[in-house]
This record gives sequence, structure tokens and C-alpha cells, in this order.
Amino acid sequence: MSLARRTAEITAALIGIVTTVVGVTTTVGAILNPIDTASAHASPPATTVSSQMLETFKSSCYDLMPDLAAVEQYAANGGWTPVEGMALKTLAPESGSKTLKGWKLAASEGQAAMTIAVAVADMEPGMAEAMPEFAGSDVNSCSVISGASADHEQIAEAMRGLVGRAHDSVEDAGSLTSNVWAAVTPDIAVIMSHYRPKTGTGVNVLAMVTMTK
Repeated sequence: MSLARRTAEITAALIGIVTTVVGVTTTVGAILNPIDTASAHASPPATTVSSQMLETFKSSCYDLMPDLAAVEQYAANGGWTPVEGMALKTLAPESGSKTLKGWKLAASEGQAAMTIAVAVADMEPGMAEAMPEFAGSDVNSCSVISGASADHEQIAEAMRGLVGRAHDSVEDAGSLTSNVWAAVTPDIAVIMSHYRPKTGTGVNVLAMVTMTK
């Protein structure tokens, strides 16, 4: 079976699972809770927020996954503040997780607030059926959430450049819509999503899910 066909099959089979693993539908509704927005600082322009978000996603998730310890070190090196208590619970995947950590970057002059969240979850039955070769693997997720409105199209275009191709599908995620990319090799399966409001401006989420043998 060709890689292109296998990628398409995995995308179709896992779309309903990715949102649950990442927990976006619950996260966005309470996103201002874990992020300390500084009222003294006006939010940067949406185009600036988009650039900052893409840079953070590439550095913290795209370049480091599935090494969650490296993501944690990235946050520590950057002086990000750990998210704890009830604020951390708002970042939890809907289906639960074995490990959950989050970090926040408070808004400052010229810098939008951001949150990084990582989680380790068990593979759900539907996912194991779609990818039997990865059955029993942990599902590692890493997501970056903007604390201010971003330019949806700018992020979408930047993601196309980062991945090197257009998204595989556009999916419904409640009040959000998402562009989804999926790829699989003999050793790793990767799904990336760009979530944004269906209408108007608002918070954007970039998420990456990996499974390794």
C-alpha cells in the first residue's frame, strides 16, 4: 500500500479521535483560565501573534516531538511558568491522560500570552484498529494555544510551508474547524492540526500527536 493511500486512511480513521486526545474542544472554552493575560499590555497585532505562535509551535512541538522531556526542557529554558491545579485540569484531554503538563508565557509588551500543553494517553480502541502496527503505543500530544486573536490564514499558510504540503482534510470540531495533516512511516505516526474559530477572530490552537513503536 502506498504511503499516500495509507496516510489518507489514517486521517479518515483518526479525525474523530485527534480532537479528543488533544482536548481542544474543552481547552478553548476555558483558555483564559490557565493563561495570565496582562491588562497593562495591549495584545500585539494578529499577524504578530500568528508569527509568535508558529515560532513557538515549531520550537516546542514540531522540532522536539515525541520527546516530551525535551519539550519540558524547552519551557524551562525559556522561563515559562508551569500550569498547576485547576488551571492545568482545563488542558486535560477529554478521554483522560496518564501524564499532563502545561506551561504559560504571560503577555508582555509586544508578546502575546501563550500556553504549551503536553499529555500522554493510552491508545483508544478505534485508533488501535486503524493502526494495528502501533497498538499498545502511548499517544503523545503537544499543543500551543494563543492567548490573543491570531490571523487564521497566516497560520494556515505558514503551516503549509512548515509541513511542505497542503492539509489532508478540513474537519469540524464543534465551534472550531481544523486543518489536518497526517503521515505514517514504519516507526512513527504523526497527526498535526490547526484549530481556529469557524467565524470571526479568536484563539488558535496548533496541535501535534505522535505514536511510536
